[in-house]
Amino acid sequence: MPDTIELNPGGAGSLNIAFKLRYEANENTNAFTDADKAKLAGQETGATADMTPEEVQGAYDSQVPVMSQAEAEAGASTAVRQVTAQRIAHAIAAQVVGGGGNLGTDMRLNGFGIGFAGANATGAQIARLTPVCLDGAALAIAVSEADKTDRLPCIGVAAADIADAASGDVISYGMITAVDSAAWAVGAPLYVGSTGGLTDTAPVDAAVQEVARVVTSDPTDGVLFVNIRAEGRPIGALGTGEALTGADLLLFGDASADHAPAARTLADVLLDLGNSGDLGTRSSGTETLVFSAARQQRLTNGGAFALAPPSTGEGRITLELANGASAGAVTLTGWDSVTGATLDSTPGNRFLCVVTVIGGQSYLAITAHSGNA
Repeated sequence: MPDTIELNPGGAGSLNIAFKLRYEANENTNAFTDADKAKLAGQETGATADMTPEEVQGAYDSQVPVMSQAEAEAGASTAVRQVTAQRIAHAIAAQVVGGGGNLGTDMRLNGFGIGFAGANATGAQIARLTPVCLDGAALAIAVSEADKTDRLPCIGVAAADIADAASGDVISYGMITAVDSAAWAVGAPLYVGSTGGLTDTAPVDAAVQEVARVVTSDPTDGVLFVNIRAEGRPIGALGTGEALTGADLLLFGDASADHAPAARTLADVLLDLGNSGDLGTRSSGTETLVFSAARQQRLTNGGAFALAPPSTGEGRITLELANGASAGAVTLTGWDSVTGATLDSTPGNRFLCVVTVIGGQSYLAITAHSGNA
């Protein structure tokens, strides 16, 4: 007998509820509400669960534009933009030497080196590749000349022609390209000329300052590497009776060679005069070291003897003790402290002895030569 339903025993509301409950009691039947209908109506035609990568990209592109070249070069906008490799290149190019951009206030950087914007107040154009020096006012420049002390030191090389009363780029460290370097050999050092300009021959009657090296020798595509060195004066350039100070920089060696001559201050030269001494051979008695002999001393062990520290003064001595064919035992006497290797009498063996006297105490540190028997 079929189920029976009591129709509307409690009114219309009860009948509606009864039918709803009976329907939803069946398998795979759920309530379809007005909210569900509204949600379904809001879906786009043909919508799927996920957007494709192309759709995502399209949506992003419609909201975030690509940075323009003007924005990249100005470098001022804070708006969100898409950035391409080309725009990055535009931004960098706008900030380098030749592009007008600054790093800090005055220092500049290009793809090849570091420099600054020099102001030409000389009354004439400063040509490209001219070594320049500072001239009074901040960042004012003038042509550097090796035979004029007020035109040294050179602090950079003009990267382009700089008109009078204008500012231009000066490279202090790095490459300058597309130059006529055919007159110079690859690797040649370039110096400040006696009357200005670059020369591959070091002046012999003026200050010597290397400022660049030739990377590529070519009439149109030459390359120079600028690396400003300290200037100095060759011994031959000193005038008769000329007074020198301990800070004067002197040059020793062949300034025309393919390497810069050795530069040393006068103070260094004076300090080294008489700085090495040979104490000869000691075969008996006591060898008492003295500070006045030399800072670097050499002594040959020719027989048994005693080695004693300096009796007066303070300082340091480096002593090489070499065993001769008839070397004998060395007795260390009068030392407050002895450390390191033990001296022996094996012929041919050598020892480095560092002697230090300070505060009334004498110290001896001994190192055996690595080639000792």
